[in-house]
Formats: sequence, C-alpha cells, structure tokens
Amino acid sequence: MTFTTRRTRTLTLVAAALAWIAATVTAAACTSKPADDTAAPLVCTDLLAGDETTEVVVRFVNQTNADLYLGDNAPCDTSPSFRIYDAANHEVVYRYGNACGLSCADNATTCTCTMTTTCYPSYLRRIAPGGAYELYWSGARIVERTVPGSCVSCLGGQDPASCEAPEAPGDGPLTFTGTAWTAFDCMAPPCDCTPGPEGSCTTTGQGTITGTQLVGTGTFTPGSGTVDVVFQ
Repeated sequence: MTFTTRRTRTLTLVAAALAWIAATVTAAACTSKPADDTAAPLVCTDLLAGDETTEVVVRFVNQTNADLYLGDNAPCDTSPSFRIYDAANHEVVYRYGNACGLSCADNATTCTCTMTTTCYPSYLRRIAPGGAYELYWSGARIVERTVPGSCVSCLGGQDPASCEAPEAPGDGPLTFTGTAWTAFDCMAPPCDCTPGPEGSCTTTGQGTITGTQLVGTGTFTPGSGTVDVVFQ
C-alpha cells in the first residue's frame, strides 16, 4: 500500500510539473509578438507623406574653349534639363509624371487641377569658356506608391490607388548628365548677352539650339549641396 501511494504521488507531481511548463510556454507564446508586429499600423498620413529633402544646385560648367548654349528644342519642350542615374545606372525620376504635378498627399485634398500650361519663349542661355550656369534639383526622386483608395479621395474611388511621392534618393553616389550645344539659330533678336560673374547669361531674344551636341557629366554624393556637370 505504501509503495502504491508513493508512486501515485510521484506521478502526480510529474504531471503537475509538465502542466506548469506547458502553461508557461503557452503564455509566453501568447504574450510575445514578432519584431515586425510591434510597430503601430501605418495610417494615410504615413503612406502619403514625402521625405524632407534639401535643394541641390546643379552647375553646368564649360571647360571648353568656346561658348556653349542651353535652350529648348521648341516651345513647350518638357524635356528634363539634366538626367540623374543611380549606382545601378537606373534613371532617377525627379519630376511628377501626372499632368498637374500632384503628389500622393495632394491627391488626398486637392481634387481640381489648378495648373495651366504656358509655353514660354525659347530663351537661350550662354555659358562662356570657364563659366557656369546654375540649375536646381529638389533633392528628391519621385516614386509611385500603391495606397488604399480611402487615402486619396481625389483619384476617383480607385482601390487600391496609384500616386506619386517624393523620396530621398538614398546614400549612394548619383551621376548627373546634361547636354549643351555649340551654336544656335536666332529667331527673335537680340540673341546675344554679356556673361555675368558666373560666366553665363540668358538672352532676351528667342532662339533654338543647333550645332554640335556635347554631353557633360558630374558625380553627386547625397548630402552635398552642389554638383558640377562638366563639359570638356
């Protein structure tokens, strides 16, 4: 009798210990969360927000022995003044592709296109030998996002909806390329100007670029305030 009682008591203690371990493991499993579940769910303002970036000065530098000219091939030419490529040689888009230039955040509140298309005259920019002409980049690339339709009420009820937002380009170096020409055709004089301290100027007359096309390049490290696109 004594033996049976001790054996029963021993088995009871073992069962209790196993039950306690199982309960502890279950409780731990129920109270712990994967690392990616600890953050609060994103809301519309997070999905639509663009990155804060700093404007960059893009200097077209003429290191040739003759004048170079920048200009439009025709009125209303929307070609980018320069192109940007990342380390993998993928082009960095820096202009909104939609007609109104609206971002994801804009599409949450602005349901009417307020932009009007104005075709400005084709003024010429002259860069003397050793001179530079300054252009500007916002410092952001434009990327397409897919967001819930409820976040962008101005996109006609699409769900999910596509929109564009500005983002910082990352940490790697970027390559800038630009084009300049060696001559021009004057359409409405005067098509000459006197270079200022930077060695460049913009004509008051209208003309189109001709002659030989040159390609300038420059390397930019994010965080810098200026990039020189050099023509040689």
